[in-house]
Amino acid sequence: MLVEGSDLARADRYQPLATVAQQGWLHRDALRRTDALVGALLERVDLATDAVLVVGPYQTHGTVHLTVAGLHEPGIAPGLLRSATTRRSGYVTLVDVAPTILDVVGVPRPASMEGRAFERSTRGVSSGAGRAARMAMADEAARFRDGLVAPLAVVWVILQALLWVGAVLALTRGGRRARGAVALSSLILLVFLPATYLAGLIPFQHHAGFTYWGFVYGLAGVGALLATAAGRRPVYDPLILALGAVFGLLVVDLLMGAPLQLNTVFGYSPTVGGRFAGMGNLAFGQFAGAAFLLCCLLARRLAGRRFATTAAFAVLGLAIVVDGAPFWGSDVGGVLALVPALGVTASQVLGRRLRWRSVAIWAVGTAAAVAVFAAVDLARPEDQRTHLGRLMESYAHRGWGSLAAVGTRKLGANLSVITSSLWTAAVPIALVLIVYLLWRAPGKLRLVRDTIPECLGGLAVVGFLGFALNDSGIAVPGVMLGVVNASLVYLTVRTQPAPPLSVAP
Repeated sequence: MLVEGSDLARADRYQPLATVAQQGWLHRDALRRTDALVGALLERVDLATDAVLVVGPYQTHGTVHLTVAGLHEPGIAPGLLRSATTRRSGYVTLVDVAPTILDVVGVPRPASMEGRAFERSTRGVSSGAGRAARMAMADEAARFRDGLVAPLAVVWVILQALLWVGAVLALTRGGRRARGAVALSSLILLVFLPATYLAGLIPFQHHAGFTYWGFVYGLAGVGALLATAAGRRPVYDPLILALGAVFGLLVVDLLMGAPLQLNTVFGYSPTVGGRFAGMGNLAFGQFAGAAFLLCCLLARRLAGRRFATTAAFAVLGLAIVVDGAPFWGSDVGGVLALVPALGVTASQVLGRRLRWRSVAIWAVGTAAAVAVFAAVDLARPEDQRTHLGRLMESYAHRGWGSLAAVGTRKLGANLSVITSSLWTAAVPIALVLIVYLLWRAPGKLRLVRDTIPECLGGLAVVGFLGFALNDSGIAVPGVMLGVVNASLVYLTVRTQPAPPLSVAP
């Protein structure tokens, strides 16, 4: 039996026509009517044999927030809901409702259905009041995070521009202290990224807004000073430590189930609903940029040692495994971008020319990597499979049409994001300032190019493919350029002529 309770929806839609006092009265009256309706229905239900599903698909007018879903089924203990779509305790999506109803009445789910049935999570608070409080806090955290995204993107782009301006002034008019200040500022911008994830451990939505910014920038400043103090070689070590913080925190987070991705500004939000687990697109931009820069800097730092090449490429190998594994990053687009970029970087580090045969080999390697991750995903229970496993299931029933639908959706999302994303501004700003620096201090950029020549091609490939293969489109290279720009600025003000890179066998 389907029952629609629309009193709350009608009261909400009427609010623009009512006074403030009337709005409060209408809302309270709608709540009373809805509670009475639900209570009357539950009195006529035999909870020992009947299932009851409650879904609130309607958001308050003019706001974006989480809504309510609840399921009672005979024999199921109280707890938090989850689904294979979200793979996160306490969260389900609207597309999971129809599969849930079919599961309750014992009808097999058609392969064309994207969602998965609700299920009880084994994690969560035991009491009903505790569960309600947890989800209310999650809604507050999501709205707080969503309100920070636009201001942070604007601040990030402006700081990147100011960093390049500072670099130009330090090189053309400043002295040693000016270059040192610019180098420290670039490290602060890098450590700022992991600081935003650590801020997710603190409920800043309950505090004044300036406390969040103070925490993030304070932590970034302390991290940059520690990296500077700990570095033995001032050209490489501080930058390696800062990039290691960006890369390492994301690796640890994914290995732990990505608790720092949810409701953080460079992570993802349940109110958007594009992703609930694994590696987010903005995080991937940071992750990929830091991984390729670390690869080349480690190769340069350890030059002459037998394990230099192994240590450098271990970073990229770890990045592919952690990003693509279904139980960690579950990022198909990331694997499709990382593996070809690894091939380009390997050719440059090993001193081999990039031929069409090499391109074909790495294309096959990319397909093989995705196939391995898909096989691992399909080998897991159905309620644990990621979107890759579900895509393979859909392909088995619908053929190439399912893949074409995904490709069309991603292309449309990318094209729409180009003109609406704040991260689009990061690309022309970076290019204009690089051109200016080429004009005013071309020798310095040549030194930077000679310091990390092996990773430039890989960065270009992963940036382009990251843009083309992810829903966030331009945001991926936009965020990645932030990591690359800060690193290039640091190297620009710190580098001195260096001997050619010698690769150990």
